[in-house]
Amino acid sequence: LNEDADEWKSAWKDSLKNILSKYIPIVIGYAGGDKSLMSILDDKEIKAKGMYWCSIDETIPEDIERIIVKNNGYLVKIPGFDEIVFCLDIRFGRDVYPNSFLNNSDINIIKNLGEEKYYNFSHWFIGDMAKNFRYQGAGSSHINPTKLTSLVDALSEVPYFACCDANGKVTEEALREAAEAAKKAKIAVVVAGLPDSYESEGFDRENMKMPDGHNRMIESVAAANPNTVVVLLGGSAMELPWFGKVKAILYMGLSGQAGGQACANLLTGKANPSGKLTETWPLQYKDVISRDTFGKRNVEYRESIYVGYRYYEKAHAAVRFPFGYGMSYTEFTYSDLQIHDRTVTATVTNSGSVSGAEVVQLYIAPPQNGMHRPVKELKGFARVELLPGESRQVTFTLDERSFAVWADGWKV
Repeated sequence: LNEDADEWKSAWKDSLKNILSKYIPIVIGYAGGDKSLMSILDDKEIKAKGMYWCSIDETIPEDIERIIVKNNGYLVKIPGFDEIVFCLDIRFGRDVYPNSFLNNSDINIIKNLGEEKYYNFSHWFIGDMAKNFRYQGAGSSHINPTKLTSLVDALSEVPYFACCDANGKVTEEALREAAEAAKKAKIAVVVAGLPDSYESEGFDRENMKMPDGHNRMIESVAAANPNTVVVLLGGSAMELPWFGKVKAILYMGLSGQAGGQACANLLTGKANPSGKLTETWPLQYKDVISRDTFGKRNVEYRESIYVGYRYYEKAHAAVRFPFGYGMSYTEFTYSDLQIHDRTVTATVTNSGSVSGAEVVQLYIAPPQNGMHRPVKELKGFARVELLPGESRQVTFTLDERSFAVWADGWKV
């Protein structure tokens, strides 16, 4: 770029106006001796829309670097030019850029099996929910979003095929087309789960099944491509008959209006999944202890204290995912466990290569030869965010009630 290249300045100005009309405020910085971008950014019309800029020479100023890190931004090198540009939406942490200047292979990565690979048009999103992202529950929890971002919105460069709608309606032809697309892909990402009609505050679920069409879609894609990733949307546990046929599962729950961008950040490795399940996922509904009494008009709590993990642990029943389960792109090591009276301490170390968060869980194991007690009981938890190689001590302090059970009064 140079001062005489008016056509380039005009193109950049139009691109910035377009970006600012959708994503404001943003930050743009540049490196190099050329001042043509500065003249564009000094434009009154651009400044009036909330543009912020800074000159970047050999290093990025610390205040600007903090903004980039905080909002998941990154530097983008425009092929063929000396300038380095970074763009990000401060409100949502969404990267934005003049698409006409960039190649797909220059800007995004996807994480699979511990390796980072540039994604291109050989990666596919399959499933209506990739575009019509289910992000909230029904009934009194329903809200009107200020801005809704689906996975397709967040990664618009990745091709998308609906195949199966949210309620499970799918044709044999659509399944064949999905399989054909998956065959050509390095990684096939299938988005599926529970539609609004399957769960709500106004009625009870009759089973744990996903729509049959979703299961058929996943199985068709997985049979065509061994590198199939499933993104699950929904507010509760599901049966996963195809579990052993896919390489990875990302459970997003009901993630809110910016959930599509959050999902994109997790899939591409820009963010590290660090959540833990707040309920046990049984293998199938018949494994649930309350299956014969749940959903009745007059419910009897026959399971007593054996709710959730307390039942499955006591019954030695196999489950799909245990309570508190969750994987990460990094690894954590526990050491130096110490117990002093009723205080418990331990050191947690991020022994992997990326930043992440761990939820440390403290359980007690009551005696099994007296009153009815679970095999173990959760008594505390703490979330710690750690950089690679960083360690931190966590501390739990228990009291009398931590060891007590109600039996005509609190008893230990």
